[in-house]
Amino acid sequence: MIAVLESGRGPFLRAIADALADALSEADTPQPSAAPIALPALEPRRDVDGASAAIALDPESLARAHEANVPLRLAWIGWLDPRWEDAIASAHHVLVAHASLVDPVIALGAPRARVEVASWIAPRGERDRDAARTALGIDADAPLVIVPTQVIGDDLTALLLQLALVREGVRVAFDVGEDVEAARALRRRVSFPAHMFADGETAPLAWTAADRVLARLDGPELARAFAHGAAPILAPPRPADLFTARALASEGLATTVVNDATLAVAIDDACSRASIDRARAALAALEIDRAAERVAASVQRIVRDPASRRAIAGLPEGLEAIGPERREAASTSPKAPSRDEQIERELEALRARIRGEKT
Repeated sequence: MIAVLESGRGPFLRAIADALADALSEADTPQPSAAPIALPALEPRRDVDGASAAIALDPESLARAHEANVPLRLAWIGWLDPRWEDAIASAHHVLVAHASLVDPVIALGAPRARVEVASWIAPRGERDRDAARTALGIDADAPLVIVPTQVIGDDLTALLLQLALVREGVRVAFDVGEDVEAARALRRRVSFPAHMFADGETAPLAWTAADRVLARLDGPELARAFAHGAAPILAPPRPADLFTARALASEGLATTVVNDATLAVAIDDACSRASIDRARAALAALEIDRAAERVAASVQRIVRDPASRRAIAGLPEGLEAIGPERREAASTSPKAPSRDEQIERELEALRARIRGEKT
């Protein structure tokens, strides 16, 4: 049995878990009895005993698979959630949604040899932008930017000031999820024409209708934007995330905000018709609508490969001798020179040869 695990942290994560579980059901399974399951959001602690493999979509689910001693544990990472650092070492294999996430995920503790590039995953169902806009009463050509309340941070005033400076014609819609306090604050303080919506029937329509999404690299809104074909406008990244932000921007998949004071300028630029068209072309090349099937194929390949079940890096293989005698033997054994030492030796040999030729 292959378990697709998510911890019930929102409808989007649940939707992509369902999409991946469906794709695994449609694919050939390594064992006749292997039936993938997606654990219900209302039962985040459902017992995983009996699963031969599990793919976790968030850190809590990977920890749950580890506690249940699932023989083969995989992780799918679609955004740079820092909480992975506490769990990633227990994964036998890690699938990341884009090549720009590889190095940051390794920095979180994933062994390089166990990380491979997969794709972002889109929920099942048709995503008709024109139909969604018609249902919401939004003009077909009006740029629509979604602002999830998770990205607001501690300074709502500064964000609202920047959004008020965005050029006329750009529509702004706040996604408040299930945050009642955020909805109340926005009703009181927004001083420009805007909309907001909560989880429910409106949310999928709004995300499908969106052209751009204000997102963080460490938030689920990043993956949700890609899944719905809306290129993210990345909030000012942390220094450690600059490489990823620049890589996504260089491929036309995102726009990066240099600092908080330039948010309005970045939104104006990202919402030009030419910029929106370029982003849509770049996103179309990723073929995210069929990504669940590609990720499922990768999972099946890994499950079939006996080598994928190798021991977690750093754990003993078999009966490992330890103790003072073992440490002394290791310290006295000759070590191969490091790459820097090799280079220095080669340079010294070259210098000596040059000196000899001069004499």
